[in-house]
Parts: sequence; structure tokens; C-alpha cells
Amino acid sequence: YLCYNSFDAAYDDDLLEVIADLKSKEITDFVLDLRYNGGGHLISSMMLSACIAGDKCDNQKFVYSRYNQERMANIKKTEKETQEKYDGSAGYFYTEFFYPTYYGVDLKSHSLNLNHLYVLTTSSTASSSELLINSLRGIDFPVTIIGENTNGKNVGMEVKRFDLGNYTYELAPITFQYYNAKSETIPADGMKVDHDVDEWDNGFIDF
Repeated sequence: YLCYNSFDAAYDDDLLEVIADLKSKEITDFVLDLRYNGGGHLISSMMLSACIAGDKCDNQKFVYSRYNQERMANIKKTEKETQEKYDGSAGYFYTEFFYPTYYGVDLKSHSLNLNHLYVLTTSSTASSSELLINSLRGIDFPVTIIGENTNGKNVGMEVKRFDLGNYTYELAPITFQYYNAKSETIPADGMKVDHDVDEWDNGFIDF
């Protein structure tokens, strides 16, 4: 069991330590609690997905991206801007799973190589959390959702920084919609649960 409430790349090393501990215990079943995870860095979501699926994600597409008409028409420029490749048959830009190498880390040594994932969700489960579920399902990795329907955030942002006078500004406009390897996006009303469970049971209890 792991509760993870934000995909923050600054804590990737800590997350990998937890995954390594789970691997050392030779776990066969995994419950990932994303009830309070509103998203965060796409690459951290990808890293955790790769550790869960292991070799099943090797050379597989993690996410397809669709930008505005101008950027979709200028393939070379958009590939350079986003560091993504263009898939002409799908009509989207894409990023493959960073597996087995993730920024110098060998994910094979962290791979859980599971055959199934159980995810706990609420309406606060959004963005990169939903992307993890959707992307794994896109490569036919079984994911069972338990709890409440997710948030339905199927878009992402590109952060831009600029200086003006003595101040540095940061803008994060929504610039793309994402899909899995089957070209399926996350429904705007959220991902449907496999097992509907109300989180509120007349009081909060320990995790």
C-alpha cells in the first residue's frame, strides 16, 4: 500500500526508495492511494507507472499530446519545442515510457513487474494521477479503480518564465490535451470506478 498525494519531481528519489523497498519484499499486489493527489509533474507519473509495469512498458507510448491547430501543423517546430515525436498514423505527438533509463536511473532495478494495479480515487484524483491510470490501460495493463469517479482533467500545461524589471514571472497556460496509446483521453466527467465506495463513513479513519 502506498499513499501518494502529489507528483513532485523533487521527491522522485524518495519515491524510488519506497519502490525499492517494495521490490525487496517481493510484493505481488499493490494498492496505490491517489485519493488526494491532484496531479503534478508528468515525468514523475511516468516513472511510477514504469516501475509498476516494468518490462511491459518498454518501448511503449506513455502519452499522446494534441496541441492547437497552429502547433499541430508545424511538426518540426513543435517537436523541437516539446521534445516529443510525431506519430503520423495517430495524428498526435507522443512520449514513450522512460524505461529502463530514467534520467540516469536504471528502472529495471526498481521494476515491480506487477500484473495488476489497484487504485483508490476520489473527485480530487486529477491530472497526472488520472494519466497514470489511463496510460497503463493504454498498454493493456489491468488497473482496477476503487472509490469515487476521478476529476476529469485531461489537459496539461507548459510552464513559461520571463523577467520584467526586478521580478520573475511564471505562467502555466493549458496548452495540450493528452491521450493514451489507444488514443483514449480521460472523460471530462472523470474516470468511472470499477467498485463504487463512499470515502465518507461518518468520520475519518487512519490510512
